[in-house]
Amino acid sequence: MKPRLSFFSEFRRPAPVVIPAGGSRSPVAVAEPPPVATASAAPFAEPAPEEIERAVHAEIAAVWGVPLGFRAEVTLRDHALVKATGRLELHRMPERPFSAERLLVLRIDQDMFTNRQIESWTLME
Repeated sequence: MKPRLSFFSEFRRPAPVVIPAGGSRSPVAVAEPPPVATASAAPFAEPAPEEIERAVHAEIAAVWGVPLGFRAEVTLRDHALVKATGRLELHRMPERPFSAERLLVLRIDQDMFTNRQIESWTLME
């Protein structure tokens, strides 16, 4: 069985032994310069905040089954409004991990409601 080396020892190069020309028998280790990063190694690019928000909204829409971010006509029950038309947005971000059993607070314009109050919805053009 091969003995396990430490993480950094796998990347360490052995330093060459250089014997000075003066006849001395004591070896002198010369360190190599660190490797130069090449242009082909692209640095890790973080996604833009808009991309992160879009991905989170898509995940929420999939879990709760609502057209988040789209213009829709929503029929409500147990609410002062019967129907609301406009862009469906989050009023409050739900806690992670996302679960359809949790309450999702939504809004269209200034009208707030929960996912449990939605009876049906239709996408508008």
